[in-house]
Amino acid sequence: MTKLTLYIDDTLITKIKKYARQNGTSVSKMVTNYFMSLSKPYPIDNDEEMSPVVREMMGLIPDTGATDREIRESYHKHVGEKHKK
Repeated sequence: MTKLTLYIDDTLITKIKKYARQNGTSVSKMVTNYFMSLSKPYPIDNDEEMSPVVREMMGLIPDTGATDREIRESYHKHVGEKHKK
């Protein structure tokens, strides 16, 4: 194994260590898992990792090109209008 030095704000380090302790892991393991997750293909790119139900559902929701913020705003507007009635 090789040692890696990261420069992170002291306040953030405190929070990271607390999170690791509360979740029964180490900061090293968290960093390792994070970088390993970056190298995994997304399930959408690998049909073998998707369940038949997920494959069947793919494409049911059209991609409108909207941002997450626009989607949230649209949803809140919809809910507001729904409950006015």
